[in-house]
Amino acid sequence: MHAVLLLVLLALPAGVLAAGDVQALVTDGNLEVTGDDAANVLRIAAGGAAETVVVTGLEATTVNGGGDAVTLTGVRGLRLFPGDGDDRIELLLLDLPDRLLAKLGRGHDGLIIQDVRVRGRARIKGGGDRDDITIRGFSQFSERLVIGTGGGPDAVTLTNTGLSRGLRIDTGGGRDAVLLQFCGLAHAEELKVRTGDGEDAVTLLGSNFQDDVELDLDDGDDDLLVEDCDFDDQFDADGGDGFDEIDFDGTNTFEPLERRRVVGFETLN
Repeated sequence: MHAVLLLVLLALPAGVLAAGDVQALVTDGNLEVTGDDAANVLRIAAGGAAETVVVTGLEATTVNGGGDAVTLTGVRGLRLFPGDGDDRIELLLLDLPDRLLAKLGRGHDGLIIQDVRVRGRARIKGGGDRDDITIRGFSQFSERLVIGTGGGPDAVTLTNTGLSRGLRIDTGGGRDAVLLQFCGLAHAEELKVRTGDGEDAVTLLGSNFQDDVELDLDDGDDDLLVEDCDFDDQFDADGGDGFDEIDFDGTNTFEPLERRRVVGFETLN
């Protein structure tokens, strides 16, 4: 069931064929995976031993010019450059002692991070078109996680994710959606979310934030939903320009001695 679901999520849009090739090479402990300008579908998963990774091409995508999966050893960090085209990439069950860097190219890209632990710095940068970035399955980030997207209607979703050193999300212009559900933010580390121009939607659901939360929704008619969350430090939400709406649903708790600032929203529920 797990494999079937992942194949559905990694599927390309109708009419788009995966006919590209990716190159996978380990240098000084860093696995660098580089794609071409065609649509690529691939899975980067943990192997059977420590610091072993298996790169598998799906839907006719080849790896290092061949149709078989490629196993690489001595992997401590990952640098991902899928290139242009409508790419779909999944990172599965990885344990990376060093950093993660993913830079998506042009095209409608999808990145799924499932049950992954990153002990070093982690940065995900979207391309100029639509990007769907999903982190889930009790993934853990020991250092600060930074996610940035470009133009286009982007979606950033974090589910059951542990954030030991904070999280920053910056979305560019376009109609963007940010969802954090059942996540934990450690003490002394903050959450910052900033959306660009456009009609954006930000949702915080069932999560525990032990440090500052700062939400800046910028221009456009934006929606902010906060439901069943616990805030142990400052809470700052700014709707920016446009007709903005904020909803507090369920049971939300705020630290009474900390600042709670809500401005720029025309509708408060």
